[in-house]
Amino acid sequence: MKHLTRVALPALLALGLVACDNNGNMSAEKAGEKIDRAAEQTGEAVARTAEEAREAAGRAMERAGRAMEEAGDKMEQATNEAAPSPQPMQE
Repeated sequence: MKHLTRVALPALLALGLVACDNNGNMSAEKAGEKIDRAAEQTGEAVARTAEEAREAAGRAMERAGRAMEEAGDKMEQATNEAAPSPQPMQE
């Protein structure tokens, strides 16, 4: 929800400015420019949000990998402690 707010809020604010500016006496060119800026800001917000999501996913994968390695080490240690040491074969 936080990411959606980052994307939608700039677009809504820009559209509100377009609708309310100069009591409705704005030229089509100025309105187009404001819409272009709003679209650009929205695109930038989407890109930032996507990058943040990628970074968060990467961090989560690293944590999961470390946890799996630790679990494997503990399993190996428990197996070594539980198994009797092999006795040399006598001839």
